[in-house]
Amino acid sequence: MHANLDFVRIRKLICVSRPAKIGYAARGNSPRLADGEMLIEIAKVTLLILGFLALVGGFIGYTKAKSKPSLISGVVSAFLLNFSYFLTRSHLKAGLIAGDVVCVALLVVFAWRLKKTAKFMPAGLMMILSGVSAVVVSVAIAIV
Repeated sequence: MHANLDFVRIRKLICVSRPAKIGYAARGNSPRLADGEMLIEIAKVTLLILGFLALVGGFIGYTKAKSKPSLISGVVSAFLLNFSYFLTRSHLKAGLIAGDVVCVALLVVFAWRLKKTAKFMPAGLMMILSGVSAVVVSVAIAIV
């Protein structure tokens, strides 16, 4: 009986002191994502959200002002951001870099448009969203 108690204590020590597996949170063996992996997932979702907003903005620009350049740039931006998201599924760093390049390009374009028109909507809003997305994706690239 006494030997059995020692075995149980040793087993508890081994189980408690075992390091967390890669891909699991450092606090335990729960299936939660570690902090770096969570930020990478947030960056990937950010690419999808920005792509969706660019597409919607292109359609709104076309319906309100009959602007074909708005429609084309919205569709192309959405395609490139969604492509970079799907690229992250097989080549994480390459997809994040491609998405970051698109985010920075959108940031520059919308900053130029904001300076030219001096109207916050839609250029200012998209400039802020593109800038935040570029920062989030850049930090995720630094983690990878």
